[in-house]
Amino acid sequence: MSDTLMISVSGMRGHVGTDLTPELVARHAAALGAWVRDAGGRTVVVGRDARTSGEMFALAAAAGFQSVGIDVIDVGVVPTPTVQMAVEHHHAGAGLIITASHNPIEWNALKFVGPDGIFLDAE
Repeated sequence: MSDTLMISVSGMRGHVGTDLTPELVARHAAALGAWVRDAGGRTVVVGRDARTSGEMFALAAAAGFQSVGIDVIDVGVVPTPTVQMAVEHHHAGAGLIITASHNPIEWNALKFVGPDGIFLDAE
C-alpha cells in the first residue's frame, strides 16, 4: 500500500488497486455492518458513482456486510443524496457511498452515512 490512502471524518479515499482494494473495502464494510448490527439494525444501503471500479467495490462491500449478517440494498449508480434518502426511506441502519467525487478517475472512495441519512463523523 502506498501513502496516498486518506482516512478522514468524511470517509476514506485512495488509488484503486494500490491503496483502496476490495479486501480493504470488505473489511471496512464488515466493521460498519457490525456497528449497525450492534445498534439493532439489519440493513444497509450501498450506492456508487459511474467509475469503473464502483461495481467491484460494491460487491466487496456487500460481501463484508453479509459476513456479519447485514442485508444489503444496492441502489446502483446514483447521486450521493439518493443513498442518503434511501437510508431513511428503507429505515436502514447505515449507508455506504462509493464515490471519489471530484478526484481523478484512478481514485475511489467510501463515504459512510448513519441511520438518519447524515454522513457519519469521527464519533
